[in-house]
Amino acid sequence: SPSILRKTNITRATDYFHAYLKKVDQLDLLNEATIKEYHTLLDMEDIDDDDAKSRPATTRMNQSQIREMKIQRFQRKRAASQKQAQFQSLLQRRSRLGLAQEEEMEGHDFESLSRTLYI
Repeated sequence: SPSILRKTNITRATDYFHAYLKKVDQLDLLNEATIKEYHTLLDMEDIDDDDAKSRPATTRMNQSQIREMKIQRFQRKRAASQKQAQFQSLLQRRSRLGLAQEEEMEGHDFESLSRTLYI
């Protein structure tokens, strides 16, 4: 039946997503806020997997907690975008000034700047 197939696909996708996040977490590529949010979502998933009706309603996230998580996620995304724009600007300045790849500008040579920009 299509609903069983859909549920199987969603479960598989969720498992792959968790495996990916676990690997990224092990490599220490996530910041502290993202790790906290990820663990909160894992806890919420555990509650959903258990018999949620037997648990008190206080273990579920309320609207203000969800809103706060969204605000924090937005702020992290905006900060990352600003940092990316800063590195892109630095790369363009290097190009305009005609600096050699090994010359440093604001603590970055061309290779480290490019690597930081694309990570």
